[in-house]
Amino acid sequence: MLINRELTLYIIGFLLLVEGVFMTMPGLMSFSYGEPDSTIFFVSAAITLLVGGLFVFFFREHHTDVSKRDSYIIVTLVWVSFTLFGLLPFWLSGAMPFVDALFETMSGFSTTGSTMLVDIEKASHGILFWRGLLQWLGGMGIIALSLVLVPALGMSSMQAFTAEASVTRSDKIHPKVTEMARYMWYIYIAMTFVLIVLYLLGGMSVFDASCHALSTVSTGGFSTRTDSIGAFHSAYIEYVAIIFMFLGGVNYVLYYSVIAGKGRRLFADDEFRSYSIFTLVCAVAIACILYFVGNYTDLEEVVRHSLFHVVSLMTGCGFTTCDYMQWPVQTITIIAFIMFCGGCTGSTTGGIKFMRLTIMARNIKNELKRAMHPTAVVPVKYNGKSLMPTDASSVLTFIVFYVVITIVGILIISLTGCSFEDSFGLAVNSLGNVGASIGQYGPSGALADIPSVAKVTMVLLMLIGRLEIFTVILIFTPSFWKR
Repeated sequence: MLINRELTLYIIGFLLLVEGVFMTMPGLMSFSYGEPDSTIFFVSAAITLLVGGLFVFFFREHHTDVSKRDSYIIVTLVWVSFTLFGLLPFWLSGAMPFVDALFETMSGFSTTGSTMLVDIEKASHGILFWRGLLQWLGGMGIIALSLVLVPALGMSSMQAFTAEASVTRSDKIHPKVTEMARYMWYIYIAMTFVLIVLYLLGGMSVFDASCHALSTVSTGGFSTRTDSIGAFHSAYIEYVAIIFMFLGGVNYVLYYSVIAGKGRRLFADDEFRSYSIFTLVCAVAIACILYFVGNYTDLEEVVRHSLFHVVSLMTGCGFTTCDYMQWPVQTITIIAFIMFCGGCTGSTTGGIKFMRLTIMARNIKNELKRAMHPTAVVPVKYNGKSLMPTDASSVLTFIVFYVVITIVGILIISLTGCSFEDSFGLAVNSLGNVGASIGQYGPSGALADIPSVAKVTMVLLMLIGRLEIFTVILIFTPSFWKR
């Protein structure tokens, strides 16, 4: 048998049980506020728990051997299953039709943050809290969660973990990937609770602080307000969000290094330095344009708004403090480029990631040197080590694939009647899990107005982007299904 079907369905069943338990939390939230949709959450949780329980019961006898083919199938089907059951509260409550509910749920799990809700304040507390939980679970990764909770599954290899997230060979924390995932979750949870306290100190309610902390740490971007973070009109809250959005874009393996007393490794990491420097350069560039070309006169406000949106869009969080589409056109060009970048590998962000961008830049530099000195041997180095030619080639292949899929997405969305600018923004937004777009569907736009075909296309792009492209694409290649 090509696929370990029993193990695949067992893992899906177990994780559906986890999802069902989490689904009761927004139900209790709605119940505490006396909202009628609390019953819907409990019904949705019951359906999810029932299906998950049946899978676990009927497929409990399984082989624990996991091939690379199995890992790609497991990861993809887990994300699809989580999304299909996660949309039940949105759909059954009547908050949105099926396609919109599918979009909202995939946007949550993939930490994209684009929303079908037009007037967010009118949504129930349960719906808003479920959106935050979706992003929080998806941020660190469902598979990372499974490796923490189910070490007995026999998935102690790196296969399932690396099928979902990019972690370089030099970044392993522990020989057992379950230990690595566990430490990352400890850090993730700790950051969430710290951020809740900081938001409370900024004047947010307990509910708003909790929802925004879940969305910030996961770099998701779902907010309880239509105007996002800007609705609170607080410089303190904006600076706190900037710090934690930036931290969410850092490789979590480096955090463990700091805790283990190897703090120097953080600042010696090529990707972290590229990520930090590029963030600062883009923020300064936009601040200068806003100050000298735009209508801003307060320097502190200019710096805050530019830094906030650079970090938000680069990490794919998608929070906003104002409508940046009203800024000078030069800033929109920078923003469009930023949306491709993403954060660091091993983080909660989407996009190309700075490891790949750094390697690509160094490979281009070396090619220019070879043009001048054809016989010179100039290896591409990353973190002080020479990369194998196949490593550099795989990076460039990924970037080419990323661009090609973006172009295909733009083409399909444009065929639904959207303009090129809107199609570009929606495709880049979805594949990069950014959560904010350009054009009329920017910060003040309503995504609920776009055609259903465009919505489904964006859902597929979100999934492909979140699972690092190859995980999904490989399943559709004929060679994948050959022995």
